[in-house]
Amino acid sequence: VRGRVRVVGIPSASRAHPLLNRSTAVRSTAHMRMSAEYEVSSIHIIESVGEKDKGVGLELMARLRRKGGKLAEFPIEHHDVIDRDELAAVLSNIYHKEARFGLAPILHFEAHGAPEGLILRDRGKTGGKTVPWNELADRLRPINIASRFNLLAVFSCCEGIHQIGVLDTENVCPFCAVVGCVGVILTAELLDGYEQFYEIL
Repeated sequence: VRGRVRVVGIPSASRAHPLLNRSTAVRSTAHMRMSAEYEVSSIHIIESVGEKDKGVGLELMARLRRKGGKLAEFPIEHHDVIDRDELAAVLSNIYHKEARFGLAPILHFEAHGAPEGLILRDRGKTGGKTVPWNELADRLRPINIASRFNLLAVFSCCEGIHQIGVLDTENVCPFCAVVGCVGVILTAELLDGYEQFYEIL
């Protein structure tokens, strides 16, 4: 079954989960407000797939470079991630080098996904290693806060939209918006779709 890509925006850091039928707001302070000015500083393609799909993230980056114009010069980095430790290291590096200075990177995850979480290839082990969506949210939250609540998280994987399911009224949102797929989708469709997405963005 082919899924559909959805974009879900979180208008404010103090806004309740958009899927909850209530308007209860989370705790908010003066320094925890979304910046009125939004300018993307970079795109980070974080890839963790098996041999069959290896190189999709690099192919996306190459396609964007060939577009010319602003994309040809725009900062795009590719990170090959194997396991939880490497994922944590990459996200920590992005926080320290960009987000903590108020910059707003786009985090593009190129992996396999499931309703339970993001699946890393985990050093070639059969089935990979699943990082629960709530665990990933905890990794993204400091980046979103530091970037003045302007973090865009993009999931190029099946079931990526499940990331929004971990939001609640007790924690600060881990992103200002998320792009993800509902259900199962083909790798070729994701590659073509996100190429167009970034060209328009």
